[in-house]
This record gives sequence, structure tokens and C-alpha cells, in this order.
Amino acid sequence: MKPDELQALYGALSGDFKSAEPHLLALDKHLTLRTYLDGTRLGESDKTIWVELAGNRVAAPFIRKGTLVNLLRWFVYIEQSHPEIQGSVKAAKAATHAKLAAGSKAGGSYNLGLQDVEKGVVTRFLPEPS
Repeated sequence: MKPDELQALYGALSGDFKSAEPHLLALDKHLTLRTYLDGTRLGESDKTIWVELAGNRVAAPFIRKGTLVNLLRWFVYIEQSHPEIQGSVKAAKAATHAKLAAGSKAGGSYNLGLQDVEKGVVTRFLPEPS
């Protein structure tokens, strides 16, 4: 793969698995005899693609399953050899966790906007009003 083909992958790997699968297969084939995507050192494309794959909740478990052996080898090598790039993944997970925590602190709302509640509300299974 040429550098421009690697740059085309930046947005393509963040979607669902069906759209990312051909790109993952191409990456696996490209990494057959390579340690890094382009060159002999950790480059921008390695950083960007690793962060994108690590942040993808569908692709990361598929890679770790081991079906694509070259991609798994590269993914684990980058993870273990270059811990400095994991900061952005940790920051994204922390932001997601903070958003969930803020939503749970606000609590649930039981205001369902029911009509004719003066007559009474019958529920079969809480909280299913009928």
C-alpha cells in the first residue's frame, strides 16, 4: 500500500464491521512482511490507524480474536512497544465514561406524558402504563 492509500483508510476503519472488513483484510495482507505500515519506524499512519482501530468497539475485538494474524501481530506490537499513543484512546474512553456518569447522575424521568391520568393508571408490568 502506498502512503496515499493508507491515508484513505483513516476514515474507513471507524464504521461498522461490514464496511471496515475489506480494509482490515487489505491491512493484514500489507503487514505480511512488515513491522510498521510505512517505513522502519512508527509513523503517523501507524499512530492514526492504531488509534482508530483501538477506538472501534467492533473491529478491536475482531482483531484480538486472531483471524487476521498479521494485523493482530502489528496491533499488539504497537500497543506494547509504544504506550505513548494510547493516551488518545484513554482520553476518548474517559470522555465516554464521563458522559455516561453525567447521564446517570441526572436520574431517570418518570414523566411519561400520559393522558387522562385523573381516572387512574393501570400497569401490568412496571413501568408499562396502559
